[in-house]
Amino acid sequence: MVVKVGSGKVRASRKFRAFVTLAIVALAAMGLSACDSKAGSAAVVNGKKVSDGDLNSYLSSNPQPIQLSSGSSVPARLFVLRALVNNLIAPRLLDATGGPASASDLAKIKAQLLAQTSEQQLTAEFGKLGLSSSFVQPYLAEQEVFSVLSSRLTSAAELATASKKAALSVSVSPRYGSWDAANLAVLDLSKKQLPGFLTVDGTLPGDAAATTGQ
Repeated sequence: MVVKVGSGKVRASRKFRAFVTLAIVALAAMGLSACDSKAGSAAVVNGKKVSDGDLNSYLSSNPQPIQLSSGSSVPARLFVLRALVNNLIAPRLLDATGGPASASDLAKIKAQLLAQTSEQQLTAEFGKLGLSSSFVQPYLAEQEVFSVLSSRLTSAAELATASKKAALSVSVSPRYGSWDAANLAVLDLSKKQLPGFLTVDGTLPGDAAATTGQ
């Protein structure tokens, strides 16, 4: 992970760069609803609101862009919002694919996730990027449950069937980005026209604002 600050760089550990991923980005079109979220909220998932306050509680006053192991980067606010939205989507998808994951399965997955880094190290790395220590738990929860889902949903057709059964309804405030139904992802304002699995070199209109992580 490389975080650009002015003309310098803050480089996170190699283990941490490999650890930071986004769950299920770019599987297939699924026909989810996408519309403006309710006033005062960052996102709404099937009537459950992620408020601006919820989002801000996981960020410092100067969050830094998060560079992913894929090589692309996202503003910290978007990184956090994706996790919060995914954690609201996940239970419905689990119910549509056989029910909740067992505590033992989730514990095994968490152990695998933390095989090369500890929660303390993850908290420290997130702290350097302007993410609060309280974000570690929702982040790990997202990674755990989407690991389960990725083992249950092994094709685009299965994912499309599950999402239809789950009757997912997702809206994201245009202040933060947009909901990409084709890739089950919250997209950045500056790159919302691109599929979640694509990255681009150079800058796009709106990138100057996005790189602040605000």
